[in-house]
Amino acid sequence: ESNFQLRTQESWDKQANAVHHDETLRSTYGIKSASPLNQLAYFHVSEGAPSDFCHDFLEGITPMLMSRVLSDLVAENLFTFQQVADSINNFAYAVVDRKDKIPAVGNTAATFKLKFTQGQMWTFSRLLPLMVSDMIPDGHEKWELILKLIQVMEYACAPSFSPSEVVYLRDVITEFHEVFEEVYPEEKFKPKQHFTIHYPTQVENFGPLIHLTTIRFEAKHEQFKDIFRKTKNRKNVTKTLATKHQKRKALQHQQENYLGDGIEKVIKSRNTLTLILDDQIKALLSPRINHAESVTEASKVIINGVTYSVGCAVIMSTDTSENHYTFGEVENIFIVGGSPLLNCNILMHDGYERHCNAYFLHRTNRYDILSVSELHDYHPLGIYRVGDCK
Repeated sequence: ESNFQLRTQESWDKQANAVHHDETLRSTYGIKSASPLNQLAYFHVSEGAPSDFCHDFLEGITPMLMSRVLSDLVAENLFTFQQVADSINNFAYAVVDRKDKIPAVGNTAATFKLKFTQGQMWTFSRLLPLMVSDMIPDGHEKWELILKLIQVMEYACAPSFSPSEVVYLRDVITEFHEVFEEVYPEEKFKPKQHFTIHYPTQVENFGPLIHLTTIRFEAKHEQFKDIFRKTKNRKNVTKTLATKHQKRKALQHQQENYLGDGIEKVIKSRNTLTLILDDQIKALLSPRINHAESVTEASKVIINGVTYSVGCAVIMSTDTSENHYTFGEVENIFIVGGSPLLNCNILMHDGYERHCNAYFLHRTNRYDILSVSELHDYHPLGIYRVGDCK
């Protein structure tokens, strides 16, 4: 970013005025016209418009670059379009990733297109290394470019930053651009690639960019598009959408826990006798249920919009000084006092494998029971088997 001359309010206004008198300068300055928002007392578009992570990456850089690299790897005879399509289409998704399962891709050069929604592209970018990394040799320069891209995405969408992490984000983005230039020296940088160099400064000015994305608005828009598709009505569409939406909100407001904290839904619940539980689990659970003889157990629970299911993984704790995470595999979900308790089999960390962008873990058969609020991070994670490892 330091290699560029950044716009100021004065330079932006000057360029907008020049475009007003000569429209051929639009492509030169990237400005179509003066913005009415600049008339606000404490806002100017040159300083108050942060980048959108989802449009820059999930609808821009990521599908473009992943499609290009996979096609190039096919050209290098590392695999065929049929093989990569089979790996993607037949991939066994963990429960937490099934919601954004990737639609089938074509198995020829003409039909192999990565046209996904934002949520699907985010899932695809995370899981692609598990799908195809076994067919790619370690250290391959084009695969290294994909791994750098994933690393940038993971840091750019972090929910919080320390000052040192902002500096690290700047370094990671710089490395990504350098590797891209080495791998594809003939390629010009796309505007969305250029936007990413401003991410660290924007994080300092606006906070984590993941809180400023359009993805929630896109999800809301999808509800209306779904209504339009299903009703097949072409007359007075806006009235239909408004009426259906209002009825939906009325139904939601009748629910007791709408917009409230706590469990939204319990799936496949049953009463379990504590007598049959493992002694270690019983010792951890009994004090929390006042030594009751039975407890409600569920296979899946939805709390605050997040689904936890038996078999998913959670981050139980972390040691930031050593960059060490303690993972747990959820083996039981107990409902106590209207709140879920997750019985986790503690997973031993066998190391991080960069080539497939995953932590390798194994069960210890040591347990701990935690509430959702006690987790280091509330997002559940998928567990996948790679060879003989998880």
